[in-house]
Amino acid sequence: MPHKRLNNMDDESNSSRRNKLKGILQDQSPEPHNLSLKDLKEITNDFSDERLLGQGGFGKVYKGVLRNGDMIAVKKLTWTLTGIQDKQYENEARHLMRLRHPNIVQLVGYCSETEKELVQHNGKYVYAEKPERLLCLEYLPKGSLRMHLSDASSGLDWDTRYKIIKGICYGLHYLHEEWQAGTPIIHRDLKPANILLDDNMVPKIADFGLARLFGELQTRTITKNHWGTLGYMSPEYLNRGIITKELDIFSLGVIIIEIITGDKHYPDNVETSSQEFIELVLTNWKNKLEEVHGTCTSREFDCQQIRKCIDIGLLCVKLDRALRPTTRQIIEMLCSTRGRMRIVKKVKIIRIIKKVSEEAEKERFRQLSAPAAPPRLLVDWNQRPRYHLVFLNGLKPVYTMTRLEADDGTAIKVAIIERLENNRTNIVRFGPLSSVRVEVVALHGNFNAKSEECWSPEEFNKHIVFGREKRAQLLTGNLTLKLNGGEALLENAIFTDNSSFTSTMTFRLGLRLVQPSGERVLEGVTKPFRVKERRVEGFEKHYPPVLDDEVWRLKGIGKTGAYHQALSDNGIDSVKKFLQAYMKDEQKLVKIFNKMPQSTWKSIIEHAMTCKFGDSLYLYEAKESDAGLYFDEIYQLVGVKFGDCYKPIHQLDQIDKNLVDFLKLMAYQNIDGIQSNYKMVNNYPVLHTFPAQGTSLMSPVLPNQQILNYGQHGSYLGETFSTSQGFRSNHSRENFSTSQGSSNVS
Repeated sequence: MPHKRLNNMDDESNSSRRNKLKGILQDQSPEPHNLSLKDLKEITNDFSDERLLGQGGFGKVYKGVLRNGDMIAVKKLTWTLTGIQDKQYENEARHLMRLRHPNIVQLVGYCSETEKELVQHNGKYVYAEKPERLLCLEYLPKGSLRMHLSDASSGLDWDTRYKIIKGICYGLHYLHEEWQAGTPIIHRDLKPANILLDDNMVPKIADFGLARLFGELQTRTITKNHWGTLGYMSPEYLNRGIITKELDIFSLGVIIIEIITGDKHYPDNVETSSQEFIELVLTNWKNKLEEVHGTCTSREFDCQQIRKCIDIGLLCVKLDRALRPTTRQIIEMLCSTRGRMRIVKKVKIIRIIKKVSEEAEKERFRQLSAPAAPPRLLVDWNQRPRYHLVFLNGLKPVYTMTRLEADDGTAIKVAIIERLENNRTNIVRFGPLSSVRVEVVALHGNFNAKSEECWSPEEFNKHIVFGREKRAQLLTGNLTLKLNGGEALLENAIFTDNSSFTSTMTFRLGLRLVQPSGERVLEGVTKPFRVKERRVEGFEKHYPPVLDDEVWRLKGIGKTGAYHQALSDNGIDSVKKFLQAYMKDEQKLVKIFNKMPQSTWKSIIEHAMTCKFGDSLYLYEAKESDAGLYFDEIYQLVGVKFGDCYKPIHQLDQIDKNLVDFLKLMAYQNIDGIQSNYKMVNNYPVLHTFPAQGTSLMSPVLPNQQILNYGQHGSYLGETFSTSQGFRSNHSRENFSTSQGSSNVS
């Protein structure tokens, strides 16, 4: 009985473990999962040969079958190559698991355990530790692209081939330029065998990132020892070990050409221009398409796609890697509708894949017999990048709480440039880099003190200054800019603290990408500068001013000057009172300034009118006319009420304007005693607060928040004025057409 109970407990434990494994493998979250070797042995039938899906230089792939029938692929890495520590392996596996894209194979889990294995040593059997490293991947039932390009199954229609080409390009673009870590992932072994297909023939790139697990030298040895890989390797990698994104672009070009041509059936020994090769391939495809399409239009559209893909493939296999396009450019070419590109130069098409393979084989034994030179990784930070961010002008002396300006008083201009031969540079006006977002930061003044030509992003970020504790952010304003045609203006940036607390007593401005690009872009820096305390801030003008500012904050009025004194003597001590006086009687205000030049007066008014006004309104009621005039905070007329009907000032006809001009003169004589009880809401005056009891010259109290009717009011008719409440006797028409002042008012 105890044994039966123990067996039941084991069954329950196994069932629980299987359910847990199922849940982990079906989990769509990006969190990495460390799986047990015992579980993986169980679902692969102890890695039996019947479950073997394939093998390569990095290990064997087995089919894992869960109890519910779901399947995954389990890649058992070659244990003699797994010389990295457990922690490093786990970190790299976790890194790869966070990559998610429809056109790359999803890593769903990993395993890192050490088993003891009985081995013979010096005639004796001893236990040796054997590290086991495994990767769990999504299962792709259609197998690899290699299978579908063979003679037996090369009947893929063009739509499927085109979908596969586009999918590979999108997946490689993600690895090169879109992966959030900002560092491009270079595949190094892109080939049809490493491109898997799902049930819908959607391609997914596999085996990416394995160089991170095995190291550069082992990766290079593995790929060179497998003859099928050589045809897809770029010459610079094969001969000199140079690793760049262009290595993958070359492989992509070979794959595109192979997808289009099926089996490599074009002549071996005939040098053909690119144009002749394209026409040869198109002729073959036209014959196939005529059997499929019933209309010429569909056939021509497919032929355009085929021509474009061949063009792209030939560009990708250029021997000069600088002439190969980026993945972004390839996608733009695939998606464009402007027809095919023209390739002017002729290239040798001597059975590209086979020719490269033959040349590789000649070099192979010489290279493998000599010590392998470490590959030169051109995405490191020691090589001067092609693209730089720059500040195009110098800085004026910098003070705290003062906007940064260029040395000529204009806004600071930033740009992205491309370095050309002979120390020439060009601003990048077109392409993705011409519209990237950049960020301005404050750096320690001792950054790059040796004036080196390049540095790493980490070194740049390490020198960013964030300010002193318990102080405001050091650099404030609109610090994130979007380039337009490769340029942008830094118009609003202010230092809130001086540079005295730093060891060098100086800062630099730095410029970096907000989102790292697949292309290394060197950060921009200015020369070192000091930030001094603004001790005369009390004399600064405000741009724009605010209504409550003292009047000397306006341009052209000095704090200790005669104009300020004259205004103060007339009770005008704020910008608001200045503008109210200007609206009430401009000529009277001008007389306060003794012989002021017209240009100075104009600049003062223009500066003052940049104020932002609130929504408060003053209502003056002319009871005899059954009219009310609404003024804003600076006594600027904004609208008129006739009876219960409201009209904005710009909708008045000429007769109404004559009446309003007359009433406005009356209003300005009494407006200083009126309270602002109204607000403008959606271009309508609304009663905001009830007026104080006994206040004169106010309109009758309306219900709180009542919006006046907006519509057609009555118009002047001879001796009477027609309103919504009937006809009222009023002044003569002549009185309304004059502007002589209040002497005409009875």
